[in-house]
Amino acid sequence: MNDGDGRRRAAGELESQVRSVLWAAGRSMTPAEVQTRLVPAPAYNTVQTILIRLVDKQLVRRNRAGRAHAYEPVRSEADATAESTRASA
Repeated sequence: MNDGDGRRRAAGELESQVRSVLWAAGRSMTPAEVQTRLVPAPAYNTVQTILIRLVDKQLVRRNRAGRAHAYEPVRSEADATAESTRASA
């Protein structure tokens, strides 16, 4: 994926950025809300695809928010970091 200045994002970089946005918010967010906090902002469909992939990986859960969906992390940032550290040890 191109980040807007001609540079391609590293594999998993956008997923990591999306998770960081959700952790920082501390609440469920719609794809449009996530999109506005990413710099440079990727296309809405790209954000939606990343969120769906994170749901498939069981890293994020999806909830109904009116006519849309809102997403929130399954684990806290601290728990996710600890789990990643244990997995790489």
